[in-house]
Amino acid sequence: MINKKKLPYNITRHKFISKIYFNYILKIIIKLILINKYKVIIDFGSGYGYLKKLLTQMYEEKKIKVINYDIIKELSEVRSYKNIKFECLVANQVFLFI
Repeated sequence: MINKKKLPYNITRHKFISKIYFNYILKIIIKLILINKYKVIIDFGSGYGYLKKLLTQMYEEKKIKVINYDIIKELSEVRSYKNIKFECLVANQVFLFI
């Protein structure tokens, strides 16, 4: 388990209105994943891994594999995304700060 208070980074924590919006977007992403029957997904800029948590809790029987990738190594499951084979790339609110 990651100690969120010890990370020296500014990672978005959604509260109030932004949490409602963020969860709404996640539900749309999940619908698209289910409609297209994707089985291997990379969550690019996964942060705390909310997409993986939701998919695991709600659709465990579908056996969808979500690979969390973030530039913050403590939040990433892999060192590099370049050699990963996947069917779908999710980049939810990742490019806002470029």
